[in-house]
Amino acid sequence: MQIKKNVVPLQPQSRNKDADITDARQIDDFTDKLNIDEWKISEVGEDSVLLYQIRMYYDKAQDKKAELKLYENQYAEFSMGKQSFDFKIPQEVQEAVENLQQ
Repeated sequence: MQIKKNVVPLQPQSRNKDADITDARQIDDFTDKLNIDEWKISEVGEDSVLLYQIRMYYDKAQDKKAELKLYENQYAEFSMGKQSFDFKIPQEVQEAVENLQQ
């Protein structure tokens, strides 16, 4: 099932939550709330538990996307194309994503 509007959990029965954002304005609003300038390069541990997976499509064909995965203990993985980066994120960012998911 694919949701093409608000950031809404796709699989509410599982612990991790999956969402798609396809509207450019919603992507901008969402990324503005992430305070990316406060993120620190770090590694997501292999045993980290995935909480949220958010895909952001930046073309109408929905074949190009950026993806943000948030893990317990304030870790995030951002990927776009074949590039992927891991970060330690502030608690406020984790809380902002949790609020968007509700």
